[in-house]
Amino acid sequence: MNKSPKIPSVIRAFAFDMDDTLIAFDAVTQKSWEQMVNKFCLEGNFPDPKVLLKTILETSSWYWNDEVRHREGRKDLLKARKDMVTIAFQKVGLSQEKAIKIAVEYSELRDKNVFVYDGAYEVLEKAKKSGFKLALITNGQSSDQRKKIERFNLEPYFDHIMVEGELGYGKPEKKFYIELMQRLNEPAEKTVIIGDNYEWEVAAPKTFGFFSIWHDWKKRGIPGSATQFPDIIIENIHQLKDYF
Repeated sequence: MNKSPKIPSVIRAFAFDMDDTLIAFDAVTQKSWEQMVNKFCLEGNFPDPKVLLKTILETSSWYWNDEVRHREGRKDLLKARKDMVTIAFQKVGLSQEKAIKIAVEYSELRDKNVFVYDGAYEVLEKAKKSGFKLALITNGQSSDQRKKIERFNLEPYFDHIMVEGELGYGKPEKKFYIELMQRLNEPAEKTVIIGDNYEWEVAAPKTFGFFSIWHDWKKRGIPGSATQFPDIIIENIHQLKDYF
């Protein structure tokens, strides 16, 4: 891990990603699908939970790894899940009706499983008390993201909250980062962007000159194709406490 004892003194603002940076979101995907599939199969809807789980996870990976599908799907997660599960169920000979039912139930279960990472509140409190300007920057549908912001009481920590579904554009679009600088009234070189998505919170921001902290919670390491690199890599959000 590339660790520095302090954030550079020039820094005046921090922009935090939300999902899988402050809140475990993708991190609860497999657990939620395991719970949902086991329940579905125990009710006699399918004989082999391992086969069904594998099919759903592989289809999910295929669905979300496409940039266009990802951009459109995150605008309406429930519809995207219905579409994805329908495709998965077709592969194993299950009906669309059952696919819609499990997609809805999965969405409800996953919402319950989402949680704030240990140390996240402490990091935000420390950053706020240190006098930094704070922004929350998140892609996704407004209703979904605002629900999490309210549930976990995140709004009081931030001077600005930027939600893709409210702006009509999001990361990694150039105008999103320009809007961030305008709202913070700080240039890129005085602003830290923290997040787990290498393209959104490292590669794109670095072209503007932002200081970048990559939350590599999957411990994947820097992509071999990378041309832009984070200034700091952390594997747990609580590690940021050491940088103030």
